[in-house]
Amino acid sequence: MGLIGENGAGKTTLMKILLNLVRAEEGQVKIFGKDHVKEEITIKDRIGFVFEENPYYENLKPSQVAKILSLAYSRWDWNYYRDLVKLFGLSEKPIAKLSKGQKMIFSFIVALSHHAELLLLDEPTAGLDPVVRREFLNELRNYLAGGDRSVFFSTHITTDLELVADKIAFLHKGNILFSEDVDELSNKYHLVRAEKSLLMKVDLIGYEEKKTHAIGVYEGERSDLETLPCSVEPASLEDIMYFATRGRHV
Repeated sequence: MGLIGENGAGKTTLMKILLNLVRAEEGQVKIFGKDHVKEEITIKDRIGFVFEENPYYENLKPSQVAKILSLAYSRWDWNYYRDLVKLFGLSEKPIAKLSKGQKMIFSFIVALSHHAELLLLDEPTAGLDPVVRREFLNELRNYLAGGDRSVFFSTHITTDLELVADKIAFLHKGNILFSEDVDELSNKYHLVRAEKSLLMKVDLIGYEEKKTHAIGVYEGERSDLETLPCSVEPASLEDIMYFATRGRHV
């Protein structure tokens, strides 16, 4: 599941609640059918996570941090760890001297190296160059290939989610606006371009005016728009997020 939403929507807070780093004000969280507070140690043994900020000791080298972490996870796999280090070309120098992208990759390697059943990824591709980002997404697909693992993936790079996600949840000001299958989104949300006077008559989730026309996103059946003299195409995740959060924007 991909999680999208503007800055401040609550994506990182939700991730921290799931990891019991922040206490929820109300409600209940269950992971693997277990209470995430009462069964925290058991659950975290089965979870991998990647945060945008590096959480590890920066004066240590990756192999030194990995040695510490290997004692914490019951299914730590050194062979898999070394394979991933080689695949991503991770440098063996103090973490403080690694680039932001390499720090992110190290967190990803750690998350995979103990065969986690659930990955919580908060902006994991931020700061990665296009080549490493592609390798990251390919490895994420390999991780999911068995069909018995799950990923909760928060990012502003919506094109990444369009490549790997099965479902998308849209978080806006702490509320879920929708949670949909990716395939359904392309059938349900449409980017519409037309003359201003015409488009203003259509019930859009949001639109903006240009000099010669207006553009917006329509939620519903494409057939609803067939009789209108307008351009219609499937809306991207970025289109949906932009117009849903901005609403009417001149």
